[in-house]
Amino acid sequence: MKAALRGGILGFADRLAVRFAVVLAAALLPLGVLSVIQTTNLQTEAVVRSEAALMGQTLHAAETELRALRFAEGLSAGLAQTIPAYIGDSARCAAVLDAVQKRERIFSVVAYIPRDGKMTCSSDGRVFDFSESVLFHEMISKAEPGFLVNRKGPITGRSIVGIWHPVFAEDGRFAGVISLSLPHSEL
Repeated sequence: MKAALRGGILGFADRLAVRFAVVLAAALLPLGVLSVIQTTNLQTEAVVRSEAALMGQTLHAAETELRALRFAEGLSAGLAQTIPAYIGDSARCAAVLDAVQKRERIFSVVAYIPRDGKMTCSSDGRVFDFSESVLFHEMISKAEPGFLVNRKGPITGRSIVGIWHPVFAEDGRFAGVISLSLPHSEL
């Protein structure tokens, strides 16, 4: 009888422990789910913040280069408005571009290239024929501003970033492009 009583009490205690464990697990399950969701959200937020920090550092590191490129875009747009008055007068055109290049020494060449590709107006007085250049034909194909990277610039032979802007004659027709050569060494 003692053994039966002992077996009944131990069996009841075992069942009570199992029931208690099941109730406790059921009570803690929502907390476990919430902690998994919060951990996932924190991991996502940490990744987003680290990406934003990296982007900020990248932009900060490239700030000088971006400023130079924005300046070049603005300068080329301004020259595109000025140069039409000098189309047909290569000497005066070259004098204007030479003055710009001397004032803004970061550019190796400042040039006006007409649609036919025969550059006769540049800051260094050089004459160059771009008519066979694939890059030149890409520049004039859309008649819109742009830039390109050329590891060996055709005039200087150095690696450059070329920035250009379309030039429209006083009658509104597309006349050519203003081209600025910015050596990579300046960036």
